[in-house]
Amino acid sequence: MMVYKEPEQLERLLRAVYRPHNAYCVHADLKTKPDVLQQIRAIIKCLPNVIESPRQIDVKWGKFSVLEPELICMQALWRMRSKWKYLINLTGQEFPLKTNKELVKILTAYKGANDILGERPKERNKWRWQKAKSPPPHNITVAKGPVHVAASRGFVDFLLHYSYARDFLAWTKRTAIPDETFFATLNNMHQFGVPGSYTGNITSKRRIMLNRFKIWDTSNRTCSGKFLRNICHFGLAEVADLSRSRHFVANKFSYDFYPLAYDCTEQWYFDRVRREEKTGVADIDTRYYSNLELVKHAYRGSAGNGP
Repeated sequence: MMVYKEPEQLERLLRAVYRPHNAYCVHADLKTKPDVLQQIRAIIKCLPNVIESPRQIDVKWGKFSVLEPELICMQALWRMRSKWKYLINLTGQEFPLKTNKELVKILTAYKGANDILGERPKERNKWRWQKAKSPPPHNITVAKGPVHVAASRGFVDFLLHYSYARDFLAWTKRTAIPDETFFATLNNMHQFGVPGSYTGNITSKRRIMLNRFKIWDTSNRTCSGKFLRNICHFGLAEVADLSRSRHFVANKFSYDFYPLAYDCTEQWYFDRVRREEKTGVADIDTRYYSNLELVKHAYRGSAGNGP
């Protein structure tokens, strides 16, 4: 979980997603105000399987510092005793749209596939990689996609411990906006034996990502909250769409200026949790998820079986 403000949102997010058998890592930006950091650390100390990131990074947009905290937390989570099967990297301004039981059923239907979007970069984006002044190692073809992922344990193992991933990471450090390159490219490197990676047509319009619900200002969709840095911070009108969505997590909420949207989404979520507790059943049909392109075309061979 990447946070830098609003400790109340972190507390409420943890209340929604926390389970004793899972593992959680929280990274607070180095720029976080001391009083806010104190509150964040107090929340972390309440729960035995929630850890603080071993290092704080001064996160700056477009720099490696956006990706670095993700990798630090991945390493810390890998060392924990919990043998988690999937990793979802959250931020403090998000909220789940699927209960823990629903997510377990969905990710079981994924059968090790990664929910990570990666597309061929447009011409206007290629300046990012030209800054490296050398081509990617191992003739790797670069892809572009969001930093937000739902990644299998095997994928995390590969990116932390295999030389292809380490070499590519070293190259991305010399590029611009590496957080939109590293995960997206790795997930299209099935020929290198990346667990759960995508083996299908990278340009397929049927390929979608469901780990996040976002509204961009380029999407021709309205935002009853407000667009900030090109993305919608949800207002009340979006809550109905969120409640019907097949996505895992909503991004993003700003409690300081649209608290009702957050409150209503939280109420809807816990109503679902209470129904589950009453019936003992997660009311979700996973056939839709089983038939996704990312599931049908996932690499499930030997890890690291590269060229």
